[in-house]
Amino acid sequence: MKLIYFYTSFLIVSIISAANFGELNYGYALNIAGKQRMLSQRITKNVLLKENHLGSTSLEMDLQASIALFETNHKSLRRNATVMNQKFTSLLGLTEQRWLTFKYAIENFHGDNIVSLLSKSKALLRACSKVVLELETEASFSSTELQNTEDLILQTSTINISGEQRMLSQQFSTYFLAAELYGMQEIFKLELHLIRNKQRDDLSFLIFNSLNNDKIEEQFIEITLLFELLDKYQNTHSDISTLKVISFCDRITKLYGGITNRYTQLYEELNTNSKPRFSSITSSAK
Repeated sequence: MKLIYFYTSFLIVSIISAANFGELNYGYALNIAGKQRMLSQRITKNVLLKENHLGSTSLEMDLQASIALFETNHKSLRRNATVMNQKFTSLLGLTEQRWLTFKYAIENFHGDNIVSLLSKSKALLRACSKVVLELETEASFSSTELQNTEDLILQTSTINISGEQRMLSQQFSTYFLAAELYGMQEIFKLELHLIRNKQRDDLSFLIFNSLNNDKIEEQFIEITLLFELLDKYQNTHSDISTLKVISFCDRITKLYGGITNRYTQLYEELNTNSKPRFSSITSSAK
């Protein structure tokens, strides 16, 4: 009887571990890791706005809040990575190194070292993206091991793609500001074009997603309109038009934040419903 109890307990722990990233649901962990990509770009954007005395009176507060949120999210991911495998620990260790280098750069930015700042921002973004991709792979592998439906595996990529859009809108802001404020139009002309193409392609994928409800569909309509305004104001060179572009990008980020949270919630619900019930586990262990 003790052997059966031990086997059943071990099986339950194994299933829970396979379905989660430490104490976090994989969907939630993927959402948090994806948000780190966005924060790396939002912080960079806010630093450029601050240096050029642009933006709202709450800019400094937004900047400090973004820095605090990045560090809080990183600690959460790092804490939960310790119960997973060495790969996640190493990836998050690299992210921390990149973050400390980037943080020093933003604290000592004075406009003349824009290339160095953008380089460190991009290095941090790449490190964050590696964590996201590894989480997506691990979540899909976990779903396969538990013999869950293809819908659950598909949702991990949906969370990733939707979450990436939060980052892309902030990255567009960053490169747009670098082009407009530092005379780097030719350097970032191609980058901005590629980002806009990626935004359009992903919108086309997400807008026909079977997971969408009426509210998400309405949000996609607003995003489509914002993309049109973004294209309209992008080539109108003035402080007013520059701030308009930034405001459009911020709104797009916020909308995709809500959409990604909803996809994450759906993933958690489906993941919970697809887990084997305790009764089926105990019956198989007899």
